[in-house]
Amino acid sequence: MIKNPSALERFERDLQRAESLTLDQKLLILDGMYDLALSFGHFQTGEHSYPPQHQLRTAKILEQSCLKLR
Repeated sequence: MIKNPSALERFERDLQRAESLTLDQKLLILDGMYDLALSFGHFQTGEHSYPPQHQLRTAKILEQSCLKLR
């Protein structure tokens, strides 16, 4: 249980600044996250596709993940 969310957020921000990943490293992490989601069966592959609302939601989640990696 997180008792002090602001301290956790501050820690995450400091950690992200200290790591300073390159764009290539960030993209490798994103590719790994996508592969992991595929392995869990989150995304459908093949002819069937998700409705546009689901695709937009997934794109927003991935975008936020990339922004957190900055």
